[in-house]
Amino acid sequence: MKTRFVLKGLFLVAVLAAVGVLPSTTYAQSDGSRDAFVGAIEKIDADAKVVYVKSKDGVVKAFKWTKKTTVHGVKEAVIWTNHAAHVGAHVVIRSLRIAGEDTIAGIHWFGAGAVKLVSGTVRFVAKGSKTIAVAVAGGAQEVYDIAEHAVVHTGKDIWHGLKKVEKVSEKEVKAGIHVLEKDGKKFVHFIDHRVD
Repeated sequence: MKTRFVLKGLFLVAVLAAVGVLPSTTYAQSDGSRDAFVGAIEKIDADAKVVYVKSKDGVVKAFKWTKKTTVHGVKEAVIWTNHAAHVGAHVVIRSLRIAGEDTIAGIHWFGAGAVKLVSGTVRFVAKGSKTIAVAVAGGAQEVYDIAEHAVVHTGKDIWHGLKKVEKVSEKEVKAGIHVLEKDGKKFVHFIDHRVD
């Protein structure tokens, strides 16, 4: 009888752990703060498992990666090598603060190209058409394609992936739209609703 209760207890713990009710030991020390950082890779230190990313305004931040870090837009085995080819690639880093360190929850890789920051008001995000229209200064409207691995920061949450970006990007919201031009194509890789 005792063995039966022990087995039921172990089964319940296993089920709770599988659905994520119990905190992960790796992320248990997280202070809960989440952020998105946009920039270009400055350096990758494969031995220390740290990537240095430089924002458009010149701020360089170091981010640690772990076994739980997810990679989007490039093969995971490719990104964590210290090759000069990676320097200058544009990324969006979704990070958590764990034990005092900025730790990467997810990295979204967009490659090299010219980046433009467009400030304006989101007019529409066309569901299924992969486009966003932004009203900019002077009343002009610009339409851009949205990258498959794009990220949106709504001010409350960070979402990623084209379908999520289409779903949570609100109309008539002022936003900073990060547009990457690569191989003659322009596409949005980050939408930041935190703009005043």
